[in-house]
Amino acid sequence: MNMFSRIFNHQSGGKPLASLSPGEFWIFRSPSSPKGQRELIFTNAELTLNSTTRDNFVQIQIADLNGEKSQDDTEFPLDKEDNSYLVHPGLELGYSVVDDKVVIAWKDLESEGDTFEFICSSSVTSESLETFDTVACESLYLQSHEKLPAKDKREEAFSALMKDYSENGRKKQNATKETENNSADDSTNKGNDTALKNFTLESQDFGEGELKNSVTCDLCIFDSSRNVFMSPENLRSVQAVVLDQGNYKFSLEIRKDDAALLNTPIEPNDLNQYIDIATKSLVFNYICEDGTVMSYLLLFKTEGDLTDFDTVLSIALYEICNRKKWEKLAEPDKDYLINALSGWNMKYDTEADEDNDAEEDDDDESSEDEEDAEEDDDEGDFGAQNERNSALEIGHVNDRTYVVRGDKIGVFSNANHNLKHSTTIENVGFDPDRILLHDRDRSLILQNKNNANNLYRMDLETGKIVDEWESFKQINDFNPVSKFAQTTGESTLLGVSGKSMYYIDPRVAEGIVNTKTEKTYSQNLGFSNICATADGFFAVGDKRGAIRLFSEMGKVAKTLIPGLGDPIVGLDVTADGKYVLATCKSYLLLIETQTNDINGFNQLWPVDSRPKPRKLMITPENLSYMYQVTKQPISFTPARFNISTNSKEATIVTSTGPYLVTWDLKKILRNEKSSYRIKQYKSQITAENFEFGTDQRVILTLADDVNIVSKRALKNPDQVLRQGSQ
Repeated sequence: MNMFSRIFNHQSGGKPLASLSPGEFWIFRSPSSPKGQRELIFTNAELTLNSTTRDNFVQIQIADLNGEKSQDDTEFPLDKEDNSYLVHPGLELGYSVVDDKVVIAWKDLESEGDTFEFICSSSVTSESLETFDTVACESLYLQSHEKLPAKDKREEAFSALMKDYSENGRKKQNATKETENNSADDSTNKGNDTALKNFTLESQDFGEGELKNSVTCDLCIFDSSRNVFMSPENLRSVQAVVLDQGNYKFSLEIRKDDAALLNTPIEPNDLNQYIDIATKSLVFNYICEDGTVMSYLLLFKTEGDLTDFDTVLSIALYEICNRKKWEKLAEPDKDYLINALSGWNMKYDTEADEDNDAEEDDDDESSEDEEDAEEDDDEGDFGAQNERNSALEIGHVNDRTYVVRGDKIGVFSNANHNLKHSTTIENVGFDPDRILLHDRDRSLILQNKNNANNLYRMDLETGKIVDEWESFKQINDFNPVSKFAQTTGESTLLGVSGKSMYYIDPRVAEGIVNTKTEKTYSQNLGFSNICATADGFFAVGDKRGAIRLFSEMGKVAKTLIPGLGDPIVGLDVTADGKYVLATCKSYLLLIETQTNDINGFNQLWPVDSRPKPRKLMITPENLSYMYQVTKQPISFTPARFNISTNSKEATIVTSTGPYLVTWDLKKILRNEKSSYRIKQYKSQITAENFEFGTDQRVILTLADDVNIVSKRALKNPDQVLRQGSQ
């Protein structure tokens, strides 16, 4: 039965961590195999444990040292470059001793019942074997635990990680399975094996529509109990097709023989597909009629098959979101959008970044020393009413946090990294849906969702609204004129409406919009968000996902970044303007706006060399867990960079439902798939942001709580989603 390592057995090329040589490489087949039970593959081989691009995973690599095979020269299905095996619990890595020689053994996940064995020669040293054992055990342990155990407890903790392949060990394991068939773990695993081995999909008629692409691949199913993909034999060599049903509707269908096994509409917020070029695979979600979410993986035979299928799928996604035909786009726009719509998980040079990883680990350790508690919350009397917490604003000058709850605003002190309720501003007069600190944290700007044309200024010393700023147009978003303007006495703000952007200036005689510098377009483009760099350059997002970069107000955009079709619900930019972060409902986009030669804010960016965006998503495997809890699709709150006057941005924070999510910026830029961490709460998160000046703490609001949480409290998503809410 194919499992996770079959899918990831092409990630060779990592740094060697342990090496055993020379030795013989054998395969032992099941008694029912027509090929015979024993085959010597390499007479003189080397076994190494290599690092991979996946956190805490290593892989076995077998190399033929002299290029010769056994005298049998029997056919072996893998070529030399493919002799790699990802180490995880399902591989059942272990040991035996035969004729005083140590044997390293593991399951052949390509063929059920078969086992690989590497028989070490007598010249292999005990030190080499000990290094191999340590590296393998640490990898296996960290795949299900956050940290290694204390050194004096490792022998006990590691004792059950490696399988006993000795004759006595096999007899003991077989006896245990026969006499303890009712144990929870064995019965669960046995049930999962049987269920997935015999997994079938109900046959149905082919879907209607024009066939846009058809390719042969294997269909793999995510086993959430083991966190691995399984490939039942009856789902191999299927046809994956994309159907155009007209009127901008498409479907993804899996066919075998003369029947369709699976047909799902291509919905951008439900499919959540991502692609791994290293393994030639595409993963996606499928929502069943009963509300459960399945994660499937299509394993393609060649990279070309994957690329062609992904291109057709990306075109379908574009046409669905934009309701426009792909053929009408210019070629440079097509190239950009293919890159943006694809969820490629690209490789990077692990050795070059090893030092950076070590520095990050050191930072994490120091943060743990500095903080005694992972989380602190305080609601006080503020939480005793029937309303629910909504908007959140965190001070830049004063250690104060402001939380909207109905027509009240709770004031919290976050001094010394502890959250304490200070006071409540009662009877604001309306329920604010947006607040913004202003003028060195001495004022709070509020917007009434029932009158979006006006803004209100509250004097925080008195807790009273002292000014109403009237506008003659709906203000879709407003923000400081520069990244750190809130720490100064700057009186103006940036504002954006459907087809214009402007300075909001309370000193203007009529209204608050400074029309002298206002930039207005002839048609309503649905501008929805605006944000600024430290130098006052600004970015504007719209309802189609396009982003425009401006050097100054009143001028045309220097750079237009095409949209994918999904509305932008949040927009942020780093202080130096190098990265723009756009939030859409089910994904984030990180866009690099500067190179050594071009700054997209003040220079025209050639259309044929636009920056390639990075699409940040929750993996379909993790999303399937989340959906079981929330019964809702992903819906991100506006994502933010951490902000500091002393250091560059390092982390992104957002949330979806009860899940707080952070992305590590360095890991994103190295194209690591596992670049995010999460924490699950018992209720929905309504707002969140970093404490000013650091990325080590996040302040967030739940419906009835206000929390400050250490970044180290967020964990590997696989671990968190199994444990549930905290």
